[in-house]
Parts: sequence; C-alpha cells; structure tokens
Amino acid sequence: MVIRKIPVYTLDTDSARPLSADTLENKSFVIALPPLKKYVGKEQTIIDAPGVLSARIICRSLDTLNMTPEMISLHKENCFDLNEENEWILDISFTTVTKEGVSESFPLRLPLSLDGILDRSLGIWFDGTWMRIMLDSEVLNENSGIGDLPSVTSLECADGITICSVISSNVSYRTEESDVPADFYDPHGFNTHVGDVMTFFHDGVYHIMYLIDRRHHASRNGRGAHYIAHLTTRDLITWEEQPPVAEIENPYETFGTGTMFFHKGKYYMSYGLHTSRHPSGKFCEPTYDTDSKSFGHKTFDEAYAEGGMPMGATLSVSDDGINFKRTELLYHGAQNPSVYSTKEGGLILYGGYGGEGIYDTDDILNPFVKTESKLIFCGPSTGLDCSSECPAFFEMNGYKYLIVGFRGYFRTLSTDSETMVDAIKLGETVYDGLSVPMVAEFDNGRRIIAGWIRHELGWGAVLMQRELFQEENGKLGMKWIPELYPEKIGDNIFREGDLRVDEKCNYILEGRAKADENGVFALSFGKGDKYSQLKIDLNAKKAQFVDIADGKMVADTIKTPYEKRLEIGHHDYHYLKYSNNFAIPDVDVDNEFGLRVIIRYSKKMRTTVCDIEIDGKRTMILMTPNLFVDTVNTAAGSISDGSLYRIKN
Repeated sequence: MVIRKIPVYTLDTDSARPLSADTLENKSFVIALPPLKKYVGKEQTIIDAPGVLSARIICRSLDTLNMTPEMISLHKENCFDLNEENEWILDISFTTVTKEGVSESFPLRLPLSLDGILDRSLGIWFDGTWMRIMLDSEVLNENSGIGDLPSVTSLECADGITICSVISSNVSYRTEESDVPADFYDPHGFNTHVGDVMTFFHDGVYHIMYLIDRRHHASRNGRGAHYIAHLTTRDLITWEEQPPVAEIENPYETFGTGTMFFHKGKYYMSYGLHTSRHPSGKFCEPTYDTDSKSFGHKTFDEAYAEGGMPMGATLSVSDDGINFKRTELLYHGAQNPSVYSTKEGGLILYGGYGGEGIYDTDDILNPFVKTESKLIFCGPSTGLDCSSECPAFFEMNGYKYLIVGFRGYFRTLSTDSETMVDAIKLGETVYDGLSVPMVAEFDNGRRIIAGWIRHELGWGAVLMQRELFQEENGKLGMKWIPELYPEKIGDNIFREGDLRVDEKCNYILEGRAKADENGVFALSFGKGDKYSQLKIDLNAKKAQFVDIADGKMVADTIKTPYEKRLEIGHHDYHYLKYSNNFAIPDVDVDNEFGLRVIIRYSKKMRTTVCDIEIDGKRTMILMTPNLFVDTVNTAAGSISDGSLYRIKN
C-alpha cells in the first residue's frame, strides 16, 4: 500500500476581472475557465494572446503510423491513454523569454476524457516558473518555461474567462490510500513518471528519492525540469509519499541525481543542478583550485552577483529526514554527485559529469579533495564503455561495489582489497532491465536495489525494486523482495499446454521449470503474431528476452552486451535500458529450477511488463512496446507443479 500525499495549493488572490490584454500579467496570475463542456464538439481557440499564451480546444486521434511532431508531443503527454479515438484536448501554449532575449514556446495539455473535467471550472496558474492546469486547488498538469512571459500586445478570449493576480500561495497535502504496488509504483497524476532513483536507509527508515517526470523528459522542451520526490517505508509493505526533497524555484533549474546521507546529526540531500541545459546566460560553478584537487564553495547569491546562474552540486538539509530546506550552496562541480558517509565519520563523493572522480572530506562544510584512487569507472576502457552518470557505491560483508549509470559495474574481489575491478569483464551484471539502479542497506544487513523501467516514448516510467544477495567470492545475485510479493485473487487457472489470460489483467505464474534435452527452457508471452520469449540456455548459462512472431518457436541464443563488445568493438548499448531483446550472463541453474513470473498490464505504459525470478538467483524485466498478452506457452521444456493466479493491481 502507498499512502499518497497530494499537494493542495491555497492561492491568495485579488478580485477577479475579465481576461484582456490589459489584465494579463507576466508574473503571477490564475485564469479561471468556465466549464469546457460547451466547447467540445467544435475545435476553437478560447484564449489568444499572440506570442504569449493561447488555449485551444482540439480533437485528435492517436496515429502511430504518422507521428508528426504534434502527434509525438500529444502522445508523450499521455493525452491518448484514456481515449485513442477522437479525444478532445485542452491545448495550451505559452511563451517565455530569457533576459538575453531567447524566446521559446512550451505545450501544456489535458485530455478532456479525464473524470469530472468537462463540467467543472479549471484554472491556469502561472507563478513565474510553472504554468499549471488546476482543478479544485490540485495540479492536473504542469510545464515550465525558461524565463518570463513577454508583454501582451493584444488578446482575444471567449466569454466568461476571468483572471486574478496571485499575491501569495501556500501548499498543504491531502492524504489518500492507494493500492498501487511499490514494485510498480508511479506518482499521482495522469502523465507522471518515475525517473532516476536514489535510495538511502537510516534509523529504521528506507528512503527512495526520484526525479519526478512528465512527458518522458520533454518538459521544458526536452530539458526535463525534474525535481526530487520522496517515498519512505519502515517495513517495505506500507509506503508513504513525503513532500518533495527539492523543488524547482527558478526557470533555469532542473535537477540531476545524487544521494541522501546522514552527517553530524543532520540529513542531507546532495544533487546536481543541470543548468547547462538552459539556452542562454552565464553558468557559474564552484571554482576548481589551482592544484585541480578540490572545488571552492560558492553561494547562489555569489553566482547571481557574477551575473550567472548556479550550476553544479548543491544540498538540501533536514533535521528529521522528511522536511528539507535548500542551502543554496554550490559545493562541487559534479552534476550527479553521489555522497556517502564513511566509517571514520567523513564523507566520500563519487562525481558524475562536471567533476568526475572520487573526493573526500571530513565535514560537509569543507571542500571535497580529490583522492589518489586510480579507479576508472567510465569511458572506453570499461567493459561496456559506460558513462559517469549516477554512481552508486555500497559495501556488503566487506566487499565494495560501484554501479554506474545504465551499464557500469565494479567490485572488489576480496574483503581485504580496496581495488575494484570491472565486473562486467568477469561475466557478471546487476542490470536485469532496470535503468540507472542504486542500492541501499535495509534491516538485518539486507541490500535493496531500485531503478526504473523505461517507457517506449522515452525516459522515465515506473519504479522497480529487487533484493541483492551475495554468492561465492562476493558475486551478487538478485531476487524478488518478499514483502512486495503480490496478493493473489481468485482460483488457480494453471493447466497443461497454452495458458490463456485476459490481456488487461495481472497474473503471477509459478512452478518448476525443466529444460529440454538440449538444455533449453523457453516461455513465450504475447498475442497473435507478436510475442516476446524468455529463453534460458543452461549450456551457455544465459537468460534472454527476444521478440518473436510465433510463440511456439524457440529463438536463437543471443550474445550478452559484453560478448557483443568483444565481437564488434564499439557498440550502442542503449538497448539495455529498453528492457527487451537482451541477454544476461551467469545464469547457473540445474536442469530443473524454480520459476516465478508476474504478468502486469499497464495502460499508462501501453504494454504488458513481465517480471521474472529464476530459481531465486536472477531476475529479468521485459518491457516490449505494445506487447499485449493473452497467451503464455512453453516453447521448450516444461513446467510442473504450476499455478497461475490473478493478482491485484
């Protein structure tokens, strides 16, 4: 269960007046629209302030064969999730301009098939940074520009539209219990998604921070405009949304990843400002000293005084781990700064781009100094040419591990070693379909790895978690988290032969899988001529997901990403983050082994996600776009002692 905390805004406004060129301001206002029901049936413009703000009522149908820029934009905004044919849409466009004169327009839409929309008054609220569509003081959708609204020269609008100036605003939270599963979690809202995930455990509380996303990174015209949301739990069963750890307050801001850590009695959230995405202006970073080993601190006010916008690593601070306040301090150049407490009471920083390397300090108020570590955790010398995005460090029973971005994985080979080796080159991996995973401790020495599953339309979608465990010599295995096991409903519908399921329901399949005489087990999921197949090759010790046209055929065994690298040299490994058509190594199971599969339909993701646990040792996630499953069949081998149940959600 997830206890949602949905923000409710109270706006202090002046008196309402008719919307006109004279009353539309460029700082902070709320426009009240009459119920839109009377406009549906005819495409029309209801607000037209050229070069500033427009609001139209349009009708569109999803056309995946003719993906024009408008169609892609509407699709990314989830406008067709509820109705693919003849969807009526409130289509808002607003323009902002930087102080250097760079002008851009930004979309903000709402499908009018959402419950209760047509008969109620909506608000359009601009606060100087965000343009939001509001219903009863709650945000339905939002987008952010790059500066101020330009001056209005002319305006036409439909009757009954009014405007108020917003003097001040306050936010409180409405609590709502939700059955959304924590291993397939997405935020409240019709077009919200989970982006990069950050995890932390302290004083009995497990924290998940994530970059909240709309439009699959297309907000603010592809700059993301991500801020940091927050989930907590004490038992991995009941989860609670918390107020954001850090919110965007200026049009130049979009946040990158980081880590939460506890240091000298306070909680800190370290994260990056990706200010370089802004289209104009001077970017002010903390200054690198003359010996190129540390960054001097710089406040936001000092950056502003230099005529620039702050960029680099910053901090938010909290006394309780829930309520955070921004420090407005730049303390490092990394835009993905991962900071961890050391046993000695100091801090170590693994720097992503903007300040790559490893640094340490004895106090967060003192500069981090680059160490002499020779670890190379990004670049062409790594097994999969990994980037320096989102480094995640953890220890377990004396072994040290570092996961980096979409495909980098390093570890020590003994408990007395400080030297990390490239585990990808050893034929190991922790990438099972998760994007940019991070790891945190939990009670009794457990380790939880969390990441997100990518949507076909791009970056961000839903949260997914696993439990790590150690095998021989520090090698890691992955299994489902027992506390997140789904609730079964109804009767066992397993039978021999093809399994028939409702493509819009969710199921769990369990049993003992047995390979055929060739040492192969293959299980296909799909419908008609579109299937994806889980194949486990005992001889090659590999598991794979491959798209196929016939669920009864057995796909060829494909190469793992590192095998491809060895074969052809440089390779585009970004297919890994799409969670389909990939193989994982080191799947060492007997001829008969345990198998568990969750088949989860997602209207929001427009597909069926298959989550696999192999003998309690390895996991895999399948996310093939537009895969709708009504048939599950065994193409090679067999399943005994099987069960197939519906599950909630």
